[in-house]
Amino acid sequence: MNLDEIRRLFSEASDNELKTSQLYTILEEQTSQNPILLAYRASAEALQAKHAWNPLTKWANIAKSMQLFQQAVDIEPNNIEIRFLRYSIQNNTPSILGYSGNLAEDKQKMIDLFPKSDVPDKMKAEIKKIII
Repeated sequence: MNLDEIRRLFSEASDNELKTSQLYTILEEQTSQNPILLAYRASAEALQAKHAWNPLTKWANIAKSMQLFQQAVDIEPNNIEIRFLRYSIQNNTPSILGYSGNLAEDKQKMIDLFPKSDVPDKMKAEIKKIII
C-alpha cells in the first residue's frame, strides 16, 4: 500500500472501527523506519485506543502511540505531516491522560513549515485550519 492510500485510509478510519483495524493491520506489518509511516502507525495505535473498551488497553495503545510519534519526530523533526498527525491525535486525546504535551510545539512547527510544505491539498487545508 502506498502513502496516498494510507492517507486516505487514515482519514476514513477516525470514525470507523473497521477502517481503523485495516489501517492498524497494514501498518503493524511495516518494518520500515520511514518516519511518516511511523507517524501513521502511531496514529493507528491511537485510533485503536479510541475503539477499545478496556481502559488498560486504551492506555497501552495511547502510550505506544506517543512513543512511536516521538521516534518519528526524532528522525524527522521538520516534517509538517508528522507534526500534523501528532497534533491531531493529541488534540483529541483527553488531557487528563497527560499525552497532550506537544500541542503548542507542534502548532508552532506547523506555522513555521507551512509556507514551504508539499503535503496533499486536503491535508494542507486541515493544517491551515489549525494554524489560523
